[in-house]
Amino acid sequence: MLILKIKEINDKSVTYKYFPNNDENIKPGIIQMDIDSLEVINAEKSSLEKNTRDNYFIHAIDRIYINASKGLFPESELVAWG
Repeated sequence: MLILKIKEINDKSVTYKYFPNNDENIKPGIIQMDIDSLEVINAEKSSLEKNTRDNYFIHAIDRIYINASKGLFPESELVAWG
């Protein structure tokens, strides 16, 4: 599970912070996506993922991609998977 929080949005891109395990006490990951092409422009894993698997990173990108493809940019969103 992770929480996405919008950091910045403009007419060209959207940038989200994501917090693995909904833990806002760690350094979040950052993902910036082009709104038109849906390509990741800039990305940085959270401090929790620096030397481990990147499940949170992948799930965060996937949810941002799905939302952006529908023109949706929620301020905050809980992302869970099974």
